[in-house]
Amino acid sequence: MPHADEKPMTVGEHGQCDPVKTRIIHVGSSGDSRELHALLQKTPAGTVRCSHTEVVEAEWVDLEGLWHVTLKNTTDGSTFVDKANVIINGSGVLTKWKWPDLPGLHDFKGELAGRSIQMVPKLAEAASQLTVFMRNNTYIAPSFGSNVSNKEADPDSQDPAAAGKHKYTEKEKQRFREDPAYLLKYRTTIERQIANSTHSRQNDQPDEAWRRGAGAVY
Repeated sequence: MPHADEKPMTVGEHGQCDPVKTRIIHVGSSGDSRELHALLQKTPAGTVRCSHTEVVEAEWVDLEGLWHVTLKNTTDGSTFVDKANVIINGSGVLTKWKWPDLPGLHDFKGELAGRSIQMVPKLAEAASQLTVFMRNNTYIAPSFGSNVSNKEADPDSQDPAAAGKHKYTEKEKQRFREDPAYLLKYRTTIERQIANSTHSRQNDQPDEAWRRGAGAVY
């Protein structure tokens, strides 16, 4: 139950279907990001961009239906609180990287590059022999939904690609609009493929055994 000193929840005075301004805080894009620059060209004049700012804390306040976000100016150390309906975390999963503990690593005079999974396929194209040292076992899995074809809707459509990577033609879109049953079947096929991939992350499943085996020999 709410504390006696807390203010009661209020309901805004606007119709259910009336447009409501939504305040969004997007975290993670750098100031020189081309994607961010393109987005700012399309957004309303109310858009504010803050550089040299760090998110210290984000708290959801039920009674207001808002996020309270504590922000820190990394230049002068001052903090302030902003509020938003939505927070988009665009900080990425590679923001807290670390160098591997390899003797002599920082004495190396050549160029240190990024992730092995990005580099190895390209290096292998030109190398007569390539040796890869791994910290831990890993595995490579097929992209989810990458074999779901939509050639029935348009024979000239793009070959099957991972979910989210397929560029739909106008004929494909038209088939989806005019044939709801076909759209449902197509969506269900993709969803089933994505859902079935969870077996590889469950213990004592055949796919899980395959994943461990693939990781051991990669």
